[in-house]
Amino acid sequence: MSSVLGRQGVLVTAAFVLVAACSGGGADAGGEVRAELEVCRDAFGDENVASVESILADGGLQVESGSPDRLRLRLSEQARDWTAAGDDLRRDSSELCTLGVTGADSRGWMTGRVMWSTLTMDSVAVGNSAKSWHEDGDGVYVQRLRQQSGLAVVSPCRLAGTANGQERRLPLEISVTEQGLGGGDPGLTGRVASRLLTYVRELLGCQNTMEVPGTLTA
Repeated sequence: MSSVLGRQGVLVTAAFVLVAACSGGGADAGGEVRAELEVCRDAFGDENVASVESILADGGLQVESGSPDRLRLRLSEQARDWTAAGDDLRRDSSELCTLGVTGADSRGWMTGRVMWSTLTMDSVAVGNSAKSWHEDGDGVYVQRLRQQSGLAVVSPCRLAGTANGQERRLPLEISVTEQGLGGGDPGLTGRVASRLLTYVRELLGCQNTMEVPGTLTA
């Protein structure tokens, strides 16, 4: 089971807006580009956000986003402070973006979260947990969540100024969970997971290079 399950996500300086969803106008109705929506577009990808909106066309699109800068600072500090001997395995996941909908006849949402994993690269590759993880690309391990609809992804991310072996013993973990979206676009969650992992790696400045497949599958 993924280490993101059973934890309460931490929304980093959350902002909440309700954006009118209407045919042709989309989430930028009125010509106003909202900062919260731009965070989700950066993290999920423009086309994927448009897909979510098209599936959840009834009602108003809700956007909840965290601060990428605060997320970067928080995760960077945690990685620099980490040591293998002092690791207490306590982690909080940060909610970077949630897209949802209001309306009497339609309910659905998608959420992307980020954290340093309690798992290690060895545990997802060859340990007891390995049988539930699928390697999809070099060093990218994907698991289909059991208690929610969505994917968890674990991959190494080496940051400057961290302890030796940090990228394998404190790997990056992202998750994408959804409700009411899979039937409208079966590959959407995998594409969002790929984009979110790529975005967070760029945000943190991961020093190890890797190619992330355009759609992640478990």
